[in-house]
Amino acid sequence: MTTEPTTPSVTPERATLLLSKGSYAMMLGVQCERKKEDLLEEKEEYRSIVTDLRKNLSRYQKAVEFADSQIKSISYGLSSHRKTELRKVVPTDEHRKLLKRMEFIGMWHGDSVSIGAEGKRPFGNSNMHGDIASILGWELPNDDLSDAQKERADVLLEELPFALNSILSSLIK
Repeated sequence: MTTEPTTPSVTPERATLLLSKGSYAMMLGVQCERKKEDLLEEKEEYRSIVTDLRKNLSRYQKAVEFADSQIKSISYGLSSHRKTELRKVVPTDEHRKLLKRMEFIGMWHGDSVSIGAEGKRPFGNSNMHGDIASILGWELPNDDLSDAQKERADVLLEELPFALNSILSSLIK
């Protein structure tokens, strides 16, 4: 029966020191100049560190997986709340201006037709944010949208189908 050599316990301070050397600190030429005993001792210290890291890795991996699953679950709940909020969108002049310029297409599928906008070019060009800014007459700092303008454009794009539903339902009463 063979037994694994015992690896010496390494203090957290020593482990931090050993791991802070960086990937190029242990070049072969430098190692050849060191005493054999020092190299063997340091090799065992690194083995001990790796063993401890592997133990912690499996422990933390389960925690990471759990936290990831919770994030997905919470995100699903938030998206459900967002859909409820979007159903309550009251069309604004911004929505009306954008819908007026939106290029709708129809696609035949057997006995039915679906109406939608081309996903990449709903306003005719591939720069949706720029199109929205142009249609709504936004001033652009440095010839580009600010982060706040991009966020507003994204919100408007998300709200458009719900604004259209509201407009259509108000016509058919």
